[in-house]
Amino acid sequence: MLPPDDQPSESDRIALRDPARSVFQVATGALWPAHAHGPFVSGALEDDPHHPLRVMVVDDNVDAADALAALTEVLGCETRICYGGVAALKALAEEVPDVLLLDLSMPEVNGLEVAARARALAGRRMFLLVATTALGDWEDRTATALAGFHFHLVKPVDMTTLRSALDRFRAVRGESPLLSPGSTPDTRPV
Repeated sequence: MLPPDDQPSESDRIALRDPARSVFQVATGALWPAHAHGPFVSGALEDDPHHPLRVMVVDDNVDAADALAALTEVLGCETRICYGGVAALKALAEEVPDVLLLDLSMPEVNGLEVAARARALAGRRMFLLVATTALGDWEDRTATALAGFHFHLVKPVDMTTLRSALDRFRAVRGESPLLSPGSTPDTRPV
């Protein structure tokens, strides 16, 4: 808790409220962007390695998705939230983000299916694919590695680990925004 003089103004607070769910309040220093649940801000240069990373958070658990989205915003990313695999497939048809943070266990369309569709839509354009899941045993990690995920992060996602993954991706993307045929970015797990 900040001392009274340092309290953020009401416009600097994000309050995620629902009577059936937990309440999170995050002081960001800025308003939650209007595009958080819709398309990313237009005008971002895809080939510019210095533009804010466009991140799509996909999770059927609303609280988990909102918390991870707030974390990515704190890390300086433009964030879009999809509450499930079906919503993610619709959003991916509009645009493949720079970073896709995917829960694996979702009804209807799971994270592995969303990842396969994103890879197909991206073509040779480089993007970072990260599993954010409660599943962390050897079989789950093997499944995500075989599906082309660059990282497998077990919930709750550690801010330092996520920051490291994003920084490594920025460095690799700065070298080339396109993949050579059949390659993946050199973003081995931390």
